[in-house]
Amino acid sequence: MTSLGDYPFGAKYDSRAPYNSVENPEIEVELDVWVTLHKTIKVKTSDYQIVDEGSDELGYYCEIDYSNCDFTSDIEGEIEDSLPTSSWKIDEYDYSVIND
Repeated sequence: MTSLGDYPFGAKYDSRAPYNSVENPEIEVELDVWVTLHKTIKVKTSDYQIVDEGSDELGYYCEIDYSNCDFTSDIEGEIEDSLPTSSWKIDEYDYSVIND
């Protein structure tokens, strides 16, 4: 009687058997990665228009219009300072004014 080498009967050369599977060698793959991040920031600007201001029974009020403001350079600087390395590239971004 011959030895089966501790394999179940008929499984010694079965490629589907888990003990006969061969793992592929690890290779390096280059990927493009898109990541969406969100961060609330504060920037200083003088690029706004005062629409209405005055005083009432609650005190001083001021209505400011930010619709024509250009925050581009402030935002790009803040984003670049926040990224972990310079290998990240900013493709596009969007913003909204919170204290409007």
